[in-house]
Amino acid sequence: MILAGDQPAQAAAWAAARPDLVLVWVPVPREAGDESGALALLRDQPAGPVATLALGEAGVRNAAVLAASVLAVRGDAGARRALDDFRAGQTEAVLAASLEGEKAHG
Repeated sequence: MILAGDQPAQAAAWAAARPDLVLVWVPVPREAGDESGALALLRDQPAGPVATLALGEAGVRNAAVLAASVLAVRGDAGARRALDDFRAGQTEAVLAASLEGEKAHG
């Protein structure tokens, strides 16, 4: 389950209520662009079995990839296909960017 919010205790409460779930928390500050607020959320998160990822859009994307990875490992064929497609797309994008960089400098 992916959780997003501005209350670190929410993630701990979910972890206590649903120990059967893998929980991923994405800190979202109350005000957009408030990185110091988001860092405070990370600092204030109670200990518990909750994965916390990057802030903002990167955190949301990383949370989705981690959740798909967990489902794939647990045998979900749809999640496995989606994850494989996503990773293949990432590989293609990196290779294309690398080739463009070589052309620009070579």
